[in-house]
Amino acid sequence: MANIKLLFKEAVSQTSLTDVYQVNNTSKLVKIDLIIGDIGQASISTIKIDDEVLISEHLGTLTDFSVGRNKSIVNRFLNITTIVTDVNTEHDRTGIDFSITGGVNPYHYVLSKQVINQGDSVGYKIEIFFYK
Repeated sequence: MANIKLLFKEAVSQTSLTDVYQVNNTSKLVKIDLIIGDIGQASISTIKIDDEVLISEHLGTLTDFSVGRNKSIVNRFLNITTIVTDVNTEHDRTGIDFSITGGVNPYHYVLSKQVINQGDSVGYKIEIFFYK
């Protein structure tokens, strides 16, 4: 399988999200959803907490994925690198519907980018800092 860092550099465009998410001092799991869109688009994702790889080169949508317990991820960074490739012949939209639950409040954000040609890829980078 191709290296995701190389795919990110080769993508026709990139976009990013940097934000914070409040957690608490409990053992409750913090979970993410990474919904790939628009319909029919292909993707590959790598997810890390700081430098610890949680999942490498996952294909497609990821739901209800645990990134750790509230108290164990305080002052750490969630880093998600996703490449979305336009394979749908009906449109050239790519996107990610991203959400986090399990902390103080739910979090939701939608990223999207249009490509010019079918087969083009967009690199998406999400970085979330967990604070208490």
